[in-house]
Amino acid sequence: MKKETKDDVFQTVSVIRESFVILKTNLVNTYNEKEKPISEVIEEHMEDMQEEDSSTSRHVAPSVDPAKKKLELVTSN
Repeated sequence: MKKETKDDVFQTVSVIRESFVILKTNLVNTYNEKEKPISEVIEEHMEDMQEEDSSTSRHVAPSVDPAKKKLELVTSN
């Protein structure tokens, strides 16, 4: 596992902070355009973010027990 340096942490925090600024700006602009209650606007943005997140999420393969895998190979032959 890579040990994170202060620069790595600072860069990560900067990206997160920038994302929140963009989100806040988008929320304010959407709220002003649509004149909806802010709770509805936030809910819409959360749904949009979840849709984007689900389309770009990583799929992690389940862990495989080497002993079981070897047993499956032996029994299948």
